[in-house]
Amino acid sequence: MFMTTTQEPPPTPLAAPSPAAQTRAGRSRVHLLEQILELNPSASMEFLGRFSDHALADYRDHLTAVQSPRGRNAVWVRPAHLPAIVVRVDEE
Repeated sequence: MFMTTTQEPPPTPLAAPSPAAQTRAGRSRVHLLEQILELNPSASMEFLGRFSDHALADYRDHLTAVQSPRGRNAVWVRPAHLPAIVVRVDEE
């Protein structure tokens, strides 16, 4: 039995996002923050600003899921990339 190995090409460096992509990302972040503040008015922009866009999207999705009445149809499945227990320590 003959085995051949193939070399993978070296990874290409990621290019910096274009100014247009940065503007879209900025607008989508603002939209995400607005959605969260609509669902949770007690959250502050200062607090939310500490989190990545991905973490904010997860939080928004969770807030949206918990808006439905409790019962057998109210289901929120924790995404695999989120830990079951989270501790956040304020470093002040």
